[in-house]
Amino acid sequence: MNFLMIIGTGAVLTLSAVSCFGQDSSGVKIIPNGHASMEAGQIVKGFDKNAGDIKNVVVERIHFGAGFNKT
Repeated sequence: MNFLMIIGTGAVLTLSAVSCFGQDSSGVKIIPNGHASMEAGQIVKGFDKNAGDIKNVVVERIHFGAGFNKT
């Protein structure tokens, strides 16, 4: 399932870049920007103040941000 999220993020960034680059007759440029990153790892042993002792927890996160600059 995480693989599909990564592919989806890449597709959104690619479509934004393809459809939004350009300059109209007034000289206004709209430039898309964005970032995506993935964090993955395992907590072998630890302590959380809410959960107590934790062992062998897999951590997977995907961060995504997108926006546009107008000049």
